[in-house]
Amino acid sequence: LLESATDHLLTHFGRLDPPMGNVLRIIQGSRDLPMDGGSDTLRAATAWDELPDGRLSLRHGDSFLMFIEWPADGSVRSQSVQPFGSATTRTRSPHFTDQMALYTNRQLKPVRFYRADVLASAVRRYRVASPAARRHM
Repeated sequence: LLESATDHLLTHFGRLDPPMGNVLRIIQGSRDLPMDGGSDTLRAATAWDELPDGRLSLRHGDSFLMFIEWPADGSVRSQSVQPFGSATTRTRSPHFTDQMALYTNRQLKPVRFYRADVLASAVRRYRVASPAARRHM
């Protein structure tokens, strides 16, 4: 195993100690970003596909991280990240890769729990109604 890893690194990267982000990648669509870590870490990456150039593309690992706080004042605070975005099958969606950079930069986004926070951060609002209700609008 060690000999195989040594051969791989020397063949593809010309050295035994390339920066981890040069070897480990998170790729979705046209986005290709550096990764770090391994299988027993927060933000675990547990399976990789070897690319022709020797880089390893994340195939399996943590797909959703969320941290929640319940302060003494009774409020709720939370942050999260989804490394592959929340629209993994819709390549034209702005959410196909929009959280990848957050993930690779070890950042999180706020989770909105309260109506006022949701409305204040909304990009767009929809009114949902049944077809019968729409006829009476």
